[in-house]
Amino acid sequence: MKKEANNELLLSGSGMAGLIAAALEKGKHFKFMVTGFSMSPFIKNGDVAVISPFKHRHMGVGDVVACLDKNSQKLMVHRVIGKKNTMVYLKGDNTLTEDLPVHKDQVLGYVSKLERNGKNITFSLGPGKRMIALLSRMGLLKWTIDRIRASADWKMG
Repeated sequence: MKKEANNELLLSGSGMAGLIAAALEKGKHFKFMVTGFSMSPFIKNGDVAVISPFKHRHMGVGDVVACLDKNSQKLMVHRVIGKKNTMVYLKGDNTLTEDLPVHKDQVLGYVSKLERNGKNITFSLGPGKRMIALLSRMGLLKWTIDRIRASADWKMG
């Protein structure tokens, strides 16, 4: 844990995971600013995510969840692309490879709300989330996103 001059508290992945787990165990939601690009363009660096407990709902394919990566000790916010027995398969929307499977007990909670520039972002959390997960699992999501970006750059250039 490290405190900066501008009153921001910077936490390690395990420190953040501990805070999230403590809040969710009490039935509270946990709000924080997302850093990184593994979920772009659906969740962008600087977006604000609200993590909620799986209190009255089950984890499903397409849900975006938070868990601690045991290898890197970083907090991950990635999409569920599959489940088998007690194992959960996760992948970042902007990554080529799946994460290592995690036990369902390692999942802290799910992203129930996203904000970007003060506005709610719902597309990747709503009905389209299962399609996003399917495309991601098939290895087509990043390819599709890259083609759309390239096309937009070409048209603007």
